Amino acid sequence: MGARPRLSLAYPVTEAAFLIKRVIFLFQTKANFILRFAADGAKIVFYKGAAQPSEAEEKEKDSSAGLPHEHAKNYLLARGAISPDKKFAVIYPTLDAEEAAEDANHPERIKDYLVAL
Repeated sequence: MGARPRLSLAYPVTEAAFLIKRVIFLFQTKANFILRFAADGAKIVFYKGAAQPSEAEEKEKDSSAGLPHEHAKNYLLARGAISPDKKFAVIYPTLDAEEAAEDANHPERIKDYLVAL
């Protein structure tokens, strides 16, 4: 038996459907779900995960807003790394802070931190 062919795409796939043994599977990456359609037409949610961020949320830039003054100068709040209950988040050094640490020969000071909000 020969090797199975591999599917390689040069662009990201956001929707696709597959037919496997008379059952259709449809997936959509933005909404993060997989639907299963049986031969008799029955539709079942096969998998449902957390939805991906909307375009408006994706366009939101990381900023230092909401951080204490002593951290706001050197760190940014990663908008994509805030807990669902908004109690924790990841902050990371600004480019200026990274360059200053490297210039001072202290690259170990460049760290991301998990912080309570």
